[in-house]
Amino acid sequence: MAIIALATDKYYPDVNPPNIIVPYTDAKNPAFAAAKLNFECLALRPRYVDMNAELDAPYAYHRLIHSLWAEGKPFILVEHDILPWPGALEQLWECECAWGAFRYHVLGNLAAYLGCVKFDPLKLGPCPLPEEPMPWTKLDLHIVKTLTSRGERGHVHNPPVCHLNRGHQRMTRSIVCFAGG
Repeated sequence: MAIIALATDKYYPDVNPPNIIVPYTDAKNPAFAAAKLNFECLALRPRYVDMNAELDAPYAYHRLIHSLWAEGKPFILVEHDILPWPGALEQLWECECAWGAFRYHVLGNLAAYLGCVKFDPLKLGPCPLPEEPMPWTKLDLHIVKTLTSRGERGHVHNPPVCHLNRGHQRMTRSIVCFAGG
């Protein structure tokens, strides 16, 4: 496995670093703060994109994916409440797959959506989203349906990454016992 250096690392100017984009909605969200710290610890410098910076915020994610697709370069989306483990994004970036993702807990089940995903537009063809804006809640399933209808198969990477949204984490029943005394 090759080592990927930072885009800003002056000692490795010829290395092609991962093109990582982190869309976020609330810069004060503790999950976003944890995600930023995680990237710092991983020595990765993603491009952070504020989804609320526009008047048409419900459709900002749609426009972001369209603009990334139009650039024609592979990119990795990591949503603001996802924590990739050390080496996960390098694994995704170095993989030959045109469409690959890590699973994470969504409503208690492990699934791969837009939380930690790589797309290579040159290999996948036209953007899988329609020109007419869609709200962010419908994007992942529309992308999956469109790409699979073209015969594409997403490559699932392992092990899963961590989803910091407590509403989606796997909930298990636990019992806490306290010793008296």
